[in-house]
Amino acid sequence: PIGEWMRKELRELTEAELSERALSRSEIFDAEVVRSVWENHRDGVVVATPMVWTVLMFQLWHDAARERIAAAARRRSEVLLDEHDLQGPINEH
Repeated sequence: PIGEWMRKELRELTEAELSERALSRSEIFDAEVVRSVWENHRDGVVVATPMVWTVLMFQLWHDAARERIAAAARRRSEVLLDEHDLQGPINEH
């Protein structure tokens, strides 16, 4: 049923995650090849469920991991700024 879900209920999500723009963010896949396989699968020309599903899941994982890394970096920056503020002005001699 996954192949059908990607063509129907998950089509919008799949289109977004397998767009050239989204694929270029991960810099892992050849966007032209993935788009071609997805479009042929979407249009019923071939059944490529395992490949399309794998790339879709990777893209979703990669997006989530990037967001977690960015959030951790922001928190780290905030901590460093707070620590700097606690140290007070630097005394120069």
